[in-house]
Amino acid sequence: MKIRGMMIYGRAVWLAIAVALFAGERARGDLPYSTLGNDRVLLMNNDSREDGKIENQGYYDTNSTAGVTYWTHEPANDNTKIDTRPLLHGTTHVLYTADGSRLWYLADCRAGYVPPGTKNRNFIPWTTSAQKSNPEVFRIGSVRYPTNEVNSCILMRNANDSIIYSPLYDEGIGTIYADVVNSYTTYTNSSIALDIATNLTADAVVDGLTFSTAGMAYDKYDWQTNVTMTVLTVSNSVVVSTNVTASLTLDVTDGGTVRYFRIRTRLDYSGPIR
Repeated sequence: MKIRGMMIYGRAVWLAIAVALFAGERARGDLPYSTLGNDRVLLMNNDSREDGKIENQGYYDTNSTAGVTYWTHEPANDNTKIDTRPLLHGTTHVLYTADGSRLWYLADCRAGYVPPGTKNRNFIPWTTSAQKSNPEVFRIGSVRYPTNEVNSCILMRNANDSIIYSPLYDEGIGTIYADVVNSYTTYTNSSIALDIATNLTADAVVDGLTFSTAGMAYDKYDWQTNVTMTVLTVSNSVVVSTNVTASLTLDVTDGGTVRYFRIRTRLDYSGPIR
């Protein structure tokens, strides 16, 4: 799975990507997953909810010797040497397993949160069990904002190369869920797209690569770019469902949490997939 930004203005804010293995479950005797791990959920922060706990996924979970998942951020500047801000350092972020295997790869993205109330920006509501991504107070000049940084998310930059790559799922993908919003209310023509790959390019096959051995050579995959997404537009508690193919335009102008997009893409593919 590849989520790419086709940004003209503004930033797309991804709060959560949760992939459920409905189709893949047939290979496991139709037993449902009780929880989804860090390979299937991308929050960019931790969550203490008992029936869906997410750990070792916060921005500062960078200890590679702790025996759990950890992040690397590049460039890895020191966030403590400047005034605290919602956008933390780094434009390339990689989540690894304890053995060093790559899970999520974020290119040309920022990590952090959208401070509610600042310049009428849009943000996605968060749960009461969400853990703060940044313990400090956010300041713009002399103005101090409350420490409500629990709407931690990925902020895709204003660039065509802003991309989120998922891990390889050998068992397949059932349904992809994601919440997304354009954080700037004045820009209404930014868009994002969802790509999937179940095969390699012809050149990669000639080179003797297989779908599993291609690894992190993302350009070797034959990405399908016209994936249909079912988009639930949540506006003032009213939900409208539409099908969108190829890309989703983030035409949000309301501000706050009154309107955002919830994507639900059902694939039901039970083979290896990215």
